[in-house]
Amino acid sequence: RAHATAALSATIDATRAVDASQATLREMRGEPPTSGSNGNSTSDASIVEAIVSGGGCGSSLAQLLLSADDAVAGMGCSFASSLVRPILTNPQGSSLSEGGMAQSVGKDDDGLAAYRNAGIALATEGGCLPALVQLLRDPNTGGQVVRPVELRKCAMETLAAICLAVSYKAGGPDGEPDNAAMVIARGALERLEEEQAAHIAFAVLSSLGSQNLMSERDSPTSQLREAAGIVLKAMSSCSSSATSFLRSNRAISVSMAAASEEGMMQNSSLRAEWAPRCLGMLEAGAIIMNRAWTQLKCKSSSDSDEDDEDVDSPPMMPGNSFYGGDEHMGQYGSIHGGGSSMNLSKSNLDLLLEAIDAGAIP
Repeated sequence: RAHATAALSATIDATRAVDASQATLREMRGEPPTSGSNGNSTSDASIVEAIVSGGGCGSSLAQLLLSADDAVAGMGCSFASSLVRPILTNPQGSSLSEGGMAQSVGKDDDGLAAYRNAGIALATEGGCLPALVQLLRDPNTGGQVVRPVELRKCAMETLAAICLAVSYKAGGPDGEPDNAAMVIARGALERLEEEQAAHIAFAVLSSLGSQNLMSERDSPTSQLREAAGIVLKAMSSCSSSATSFLRSNRAISVSMAAASEEGMMQNSSLRAEWAPRCLGMLEAGAIIMNRAWTQLKCKSSSDSDEDDEDVDSPPMMPGNSFYGGDEHMGQYGSIHGGGSSMNLSKSNLDLLLEAIDAGAIP
């Protein structure tokens, strides 16, 4: 089974390479692309679609990933990676709008629909996601053994592609799903939160960052850290719980420290010339700060509205929310006790100071 999976993975990779060569040749001749807005034909996407519809992301793949034999687990992980890898290598696979929400949510007109659907399937079907995350755990994060770095790199890259697919389909953390695809994607997001994808990526980034890793070298360890940064970027863009966890654990400082290491501004071997290695780390920090700024603006607007209402309202008596009464304490808090709104301001201020200390703001 493992060797059959490896053969299928090689077929996908070979077909993808032929497609890229043909697309380059057509471009040199000035011919229009055969299909797809990105200029590639859809033969490898058709193979991926057939695999997903045939249950290729089910329990059989999960069993390979759970194998104690690193070689067997590596074959399964390489197969999973081949299904979703274009999400990482194509710039359109990780594009986010200013608010942190994926552009054109639900519209798969960039040639990546098959790979995103494969990512959703890996997150929701057959126990593949827990098996994949287990390859990344160490004794500090609930694992029993530490897998080889090459295997962990492949698993983290696959997880990064899955997170990008989910963030694109699920949209931002606010609002209700308005179509069936978004409902499925929100279910996949819940799986990622249950498996603590952001926690695992942050643990990898922070633990490896304390070592002398020779970041200027394009090593499997540096590629592992790069993929962990992409996971943090994707999860912070669509998960409120992940954003809260990262804020409470000073993720901006960790991300900025990792991004500022020598060699992290070099071109990524995973995403080629269009992105430096540190891009995911910087984007994660930017999204976290943007969400804090949005919350702060909303709070300021709400406070202004409340002040305008107070001008025309009768004097407030003891026992109401302004004087710390019990009736509305949960909503506004006490003027002396520092309720939830004051805590929010303090939290956002701490986040701003952390960003300054980390060097994100000169």
